[in-house]
Amino acid sequence: MAIDLLGPFLWATRYAGYSHLRDTISALSASGSPVQKYQSAALILVGSLLLVFAVGQGLSFQAI
Repeated sequence: MAIDLLGPFLWATRYAGYSHLRDTISALSASGSPVQKYQSAALILVGSLLLVFAVGQGLSFQAI
């Protein structure tokens, strides 16, 4: 989950004019953003890992 928290801070340094105070994180993955591919890949990775965790969590409670 560190990539979900730290990624936007790191990628924002490569986005000229981006402000953590004024702009939303979705601006990083918007069309035309210089870091769109990085942010989109990170969101796909985090979402996939969350699904894997949810299945594992569900299976562990089912076994009890």
